[in-house]
Amino acid sequence: MRWDDGSPSGGAASPSTWIGVLGPLEVRIAGRPIELRSQRSRAALALLVLHRDDVVPLELIAQRLWGPTPPRTAVAAIRNVVSGLRRDIAPSEHVVLDTLDGGYRLRLPSADLDLDAFDAEVAHARVRAAAGDGERAVAHLDAALRLWRGPALADLAFAGFAWPEIADLDRTRLAANEQRLLQQLAGGDHEAVLPEVERLVLEHPEREDLHRARIIALHGAGRRLDATKAYLWARGVLGEATGHAPSRRLDEAHHGLFQNERAAVRDAPEAAAGTGSLAGTGSSVGAQRQEGNGERDAEASTEAVHELHSVVVLCVTGTDERACLTRTVEAFDGTVDGWHDDVFVACFGLPETTRSAQSGDRAANAAADPRSSTIERVATCAIAIQRECTTGSDAIDALETAPPTCVVAHGTVIRVLGAGGRSTRSEGRPWIAGGVLDDAARWAREALPGTITVR
Repeated sequence: MRWDDGSPSGGAASPSTWIGVLGPLEVRIAGRPIELRSQRSRAALALLVLHRDDVVPLELIAQRLWGPTPPRTAVAAIRNVVSGLRRDIAPSEHVVLDTLDGGYRLRLPSADLDLDAFDAEVAHARVRAAAGDGERAVAHLDAALRLWRGPALADLAFAGFAWPEIADLDRTRLAANEQRLLQQLAGGDHEAVLPEVERLVLEHPEREDLHRARIIALHGAGRRLDATKAYLWARGVLGEATGHAPSRRLDEAHHGLFQNERAAVRDAPEAAAGTGSLAGTGSSVGAQRQEGNGERDAEASTEAVHELHSVVVLCVTGTDERACLTRTVEAFDGTVDGWHDDVFVACFGLPETTRSAQSGDRAANAAADPRSSTIERVATCAIAIQRECTTGSDAIDALETAPPTCVVAHGTVIRVLGAGGRSTRSEGRPWIAGGVLDDAARWAREALPGTITVR
């Protein structure tokens, strides 16, 4: 039987006994509040309720009531507390407090316990979520969370009873809230969910599901760069809080959003052709001379082409694994610029290096890689570099060495192509220059070792 305020409504339909632990401890018999005799009586009853239907040893009761070093009189005091509880709840024939060898057992066969109602609603939500009914799953989780009147056993926690059982209850509430938020996000309610997610992440930075929800909410709200920054921040925070790397679910949440976005562009090339973007676009000074002037085509083809491009730059320090760096950058569709002294530099968002490729592919490439999505891709590349390109002669050395330091920045570069759209460099790469390259290299040298920074 449920009530909107989580307590019995009175009348003939009310259960004989109602006990509430989702908030300050509350006991009602036939709708009437019961005042327990002492703080230890309240604590003892709460402990027996949390372990209902199980035998609670005297030793555990003593530790919970007095701490790790209970007094010699603890057993006698517990017996007095239990006797008082029996008198206080005597009007209810449905609550049975048994004395067994070495402890006590509380049986609540007909009592209404708010915790049981909460567990039932959460179980219903799991069933609805598994059936793909996110809306009803959210409704059940909302009903479960409305049963809470505050932090679990708040009066006892305030009095100094710092039990693991109480902490477990609060974590259960938080987990239900996380699942509610994730279900709402799955339904596309990104903007509405984001403020609550942001608040909860700051309050509970150790909760991976909250970070996952924040990444999804930011991305769904159109804040893709913030989603990538949230992902990188989550990796660092969770590593400090838990002592180990986040689970694959966090990586999949971020990488999956990026992959889905690129897949959508690949599946709709006709839309891509008409879309403009900062990343991957440029103006070709030499090519513009050819437009509408066929007589000068031959002359223009012998001139160098200077292009301006808005790109995303990746700078890496702290590793000398050159082959690994090149392989990883190219796997993420990047262009290796080379080494600026001790800093490895790569650019992302440059179109193909020949005029023929530029003329047909630039619009599609721009749509596939808008600036925010390119930054996501480069940040993912940086994570791959940290995993795969750490300097070390073997696996043990790699574990003992800080991963490479990576800086991601965006800005404008000039690319110079030679005659016929060929590179001006003998090794086949275009010549690239720009202040963002020098700035990013300097930031990489100044960054904390082993970090990934998005500027």
